[in-house]
Amino acid sequence: MPMVQCGADVIVNSAHISTIEWERGHSFTMLIITMQDGRAIRLKHQPPYGLDCYAIEAALLEAAKATDIRSHG
Repeated sequence: MPMVQCGADVIVNSAHISTIEWERGHSFTMLIITMQDGRAIRLKHQPPYGLDCYAIEAALLEAAKATDIRSHG
């Protein structure tokens, strides 16, 4: 059950993620994590003093890969 910290008050179980996608606008970038139950978690990318959503995405993908490796041998 790999848990990933996705901000000060959000911890995600990577085994329950359905999709990870990006929304990019004129003046913003958001990481959208959709869970298997349909709940969407939207995180605004705000470096260098706020969230680094690219690092969060990398951590989620690494955790998902680790889960996949464990479940397949």
